[in-house]
Amino acid sequence: MYRRGLLGKHEEWLIKYESSMEEDIEITTEVITALKVHLEELMEQKLISREQRDKIVKALDEILRNPNKIFKFKDYAEDIHEAIEIALEEEIGEEAKLIGLGKSRNDHVATAIRLHLKKEISEIIKELRKFRKTLLEKAEEHVYTIMPSFTHLQSAQPTTLAHYLLYIEEEMEGYEDLLIYINNKVVDESPLGAGAISGSIVTIDRNRMAEKLGMSKTIVNTIRATGSRSFIMIASSILTALQVTLSRIAEDLVIWSTNQFNYIQLPESHLSTSSIMPHKKNPVTMEILRAQAGEIIGENTAIMTIIKGLPSGYNLDLQEVTKHLWNITKIVKDSIKVIEDATSRMKVNYRRMRQDVENNPVIAAEIAELISVKCGIPYRKVHQMMAQALRESDNDIQEALNILKRDFGIHTNIPIRVQEYVKLKKNLGSPNPDHIKSIIEERRKNLTAI
Repeated sequence: MYRRGLLGKHEEWLIKYESSMEEDIEITTEVITALKVHLEELMEQKLISREQRDKIVKALDEILRNPNKIFKFKDYAEDIHEAIEIALEEEIGEEAKLIGLGKSRNDHVATAIRLHLKKEISEIIKELRKFRKTLLEKAEEHVYTIMPSFTHLQSAQPTTLAHYLLYIEEEMEGYEDLLIYINNKVVDESPLGAGAISGSIVTIDRNRMAEKLGMSKTIVNTIRATGSRSFIMIASSILTALQVTLSRIAEDLVIWSTNQFNYIQLPESHLSTSSIMPHKKNPVTMEILRAQAGEIIGENTAIMTIIKGLPSGYNLDLQEVTKHLWNITKIVKDSIKVIEDATSRMKVNYRRMRQDVENNPVIAAEIAELISVKCGIPYRKVHQMMAQALRESDNDIQEALNILKRDFGIHTNIPIRVQEYVKLKKNLGSPNPDHIKSIIEERRKNLTAI
């Protein structure tokens, strides 16, 4: 349709090569929404009649109900915009050509992408809130579930499972805040009416069109409106970071579900069996989630690489960007659902977690701090004394305390029950049960208030 007047008829296989019809399925609704607003504005400006507007809108609604009316042209159309115009002309004849006044595919595709991305991010935010709610509920169950914390994957200090779960919840809140900001301040801007790059001589109220689209503001500069994809790069980068964070959590769950750790048991629906080893239970959903973090990094790299070498203004390279964006939003949305389900239904091996705490000197730092405070000995000196005692006692805490008394004259009363040291931690962010309970309540109220 578009090229024939200037370039003549093209071979179908080349049109198919250039076409974005497969990817455009994602934005069908938003493309038609933008067209309806455009038609409304043409009518407001008395460039088309109300009857003409109604006739075209009715045909667009029919196309929306039956998308095959446009996708049957996928081998002949460059994109969904051309396919819709072909379908309209087939449906209502010459009046369909009125739709082209004062518009370009450039401003319309940018509008449709923004509208669809806004919806996708909103759905991701809903999934994040559901995940956060699950994490708070699970944390409430495990306020007193003692476990080791880890640095370098070595047992570090005592903590609780609730403390760990609240770390994840706080991470998710941070991403939620970022995505809300991106949706409101970066994505929710209207390019509609900007034309191909420098607008149109046709009088159009772009602010009114933005309002009818339900977008908060209009992108003023028409070059930016049609040619910039910064909003995609920003959104895809944050979503990639979110997926990488989810991958780290999935890795924790994979490690904790091994026989060697045996801290948790994932729901059976998240496991698969071996084709040869009948005893195996493999944490396949978490493994896929980890792998998809790698995929998303690739998708985001593709987005950046495509855009980085382009001159300003619209280039057809940008057509190839959006498929990577939709892959990212789909993977992130699915990953949050998967990890939320796994977390909500996982079984916790309390005894095994406590056993690891008791079999490892995870309270060594706390004991050293207590001795330093009670005895007035510089902490670094106590640290060296404790390290020596642990080496001599083969990491046995009770024996290390005996050595401290015998060799260093430390006779102050030093508890060895892990729970006591967890309770001694009164600072903000600690695993102290009373503190954890108040944090859960506070964060639940904040989540409910949103």
